Amino acid sequence: MITNNKPEFKISYNTMMNIIGAYADVKAFCLDREKECANEEEYWDLEDSPNYNYYRGKAEMAESLLRVCGISPESNIVQNKIKEYSQYK
Repeated sequence: MITNNKPEFKISYNTMMNIIGAYADVKAFCLDREKECANEEEYWDLEDSPNYNYYRGKAEMAESLLRVCGISPESNIVQNKIKEYSQYK
């Protein structure tokens, strides 16, 4: 829809929940891997892992999308979704 010669975009509830779900899923994966590290050396090995870095990059991109849409990653709904996806509750 165009109003006042400017495009107007609307994002549906389902779309936002999908973005939140995608962020929560990859963020929970990253947090779970970080919790598995017994010491700092294991954490640095994790930082060198291409698999971990792939998911960390996805989490950063999804977090950016949330912020662009005006949703804080620290909001209750996002944090609850991360807890749902986390294997260590």
